[in-house]
Formats: sequence, structure tokens, C-alpha cells
Amino acid sequence: MIAAIIIIVIVASIIAIYYLSLPSAAIETPPQITSHTSYIQNDTVDYFIVVGEVKNNLTTAIESIQINATFYDAKNNTIDTSSTYVEKTVAPVIQPGKKAPFTIKLVLNSLTTIPDRCDLLLSYVKSSNEAFAKFVILNQTSSLDNNGYYIISGWVQDVALGKANGATIVCTFYDQEGNVTAVSSDYLKTWMFSGDKASFRISSEPRKTTPSSYELLVVTASYEPPLPERIELLIILIAAFIIFVAYMKRRGW
Repeated sequence: MIAAIIIIVIVASIIAIYYLSLPSAAIETPPQITSHTSYIQNDTVDYFIVVGEVKNNLTTAIESIQINATFYDAKNNTIDTSSTYVEKTVAPVIQPGKKAPFTIKLVLNSLTTIPDRCDLLLSYVKSSNEAFAKFVILNQTSSLDNNGYYIISGWVQDVALGKANGATIVCTFYDQEGNVTAVSSDYLKTWMFSGDKASFRISSEPRKTTPSSYELLVVTASYEPPLPERIELLIILIAAFIIFVAYMKRRGW
């Protein structure tokens, strides 16, 4: 009896040591809103504008990225809510480790109180998309125009091998603390192939700003991998079909 107990204890100890020695699963840091600021835009329609940035900390791409905002007055009473999808400003997918800006607009004309602050909530879905276009930005210059708007211009070149559809260049403006202060963009071309170039001119209008820094991001509505990759897949499928037919014939099919 004692020997059996000793054996059970030894086996249990060995199992416990084995499981304790296994490497622990890596804890993923979820995507997050890294910064946001707000301002009022006066025009025919007055808006309370919230601009910010989402960073994808995962090792996979994310899509269907939605930002929900709840606006409060100075007494912490809820005034209104609004939401946006990042794809309205940038693109449907954010690659692993990359950032993308967003803009939320709240119409003020129908409100009796201007928001004092807002809370933001991020939601997203992991994406299986692994093929992305690649671009380089050439000969970029920046300056203030006569109206006080910050202007950035230059060229974008497609350096990937596939076809980029609906290319857009997006600029995120930052203050000295690294907070997003404005977001603007310029549409490039309906489609771009490897080596193609397109000029761009981005203005901070309607916001007059002199950013401490800015980042440019080129995104596409979709990306079609180069033909050789699809030919390789077709060859593999054809070879698999031939092997399957030969196997079935040998079995008297």
C-alpha cells in the first residue's frame, strides 16, 4: 500500500514538473486608441470634431475597426453619442504593428450644450488578410500656405508586385506631446501597378495648424497579389487533381 502511494506521488510530481516547465502562452496586447484630441469646426454646419489614432498591437491584421464615442457636458451628463469606422478615414484593414487615424464628427447645431469631454470605445475583428501593397514616398515637402493651412506634397510610388486598387495617402498631424491634432488625405489613383507613381497634395484645411510632426500612410481599398503567385496556386491545384485522378484509376475508378 505504501509503495503504491509513493509511486502515485512520484508520478504526480513528474506530471506537475512537466506542466510547470512548459512555456507560458504569450499574452497579447490588444489594439488600443493611443491618443485623441477634439476641437470645434465652425461652418455652415458646426461640428465637434474628435481626431485620434488606433494602434494594432497584435501579430495579425484587424478589420471592421469601429470607434464609439459618448459625449458629456461639464457636469458629466451624457449629451449624445456618435461612431465611425476607421475604414471611412483610412482603410478596411490595419496591419500588425501599424497605426491608423480616425475622425468622429458630432453635429452641434441641434445641441444646446457643447461637449466638455468624450469617452471612446474601440471594437474590431481579427483579419486573415496577409497580402498588402507596398509604397514609398518621394520628394515630399511641407509648408504653410497664405491662409495658414499646412500643405504637404510629393510623390508616391508602388513598389509591390501586385495591383493596388483605390490608393489614398493619409496624413496624421501631431503636437509636441505626440497627440493627434488633425487628419487629412488625398486620393491618388483608381489603380496602381508596380513602379507606378502618383503625385499628392494634402492640406490641413479646414483646420489651421502648424504640427510638431506628421506621418504619411498610403492605404488601398484592396490589393491583388501578383499573377505568378496565383499561377503557382493554380499549378498546385492542377497537380493535386492529376494525382487524385491517377490514384482513382489505379483503384479501378
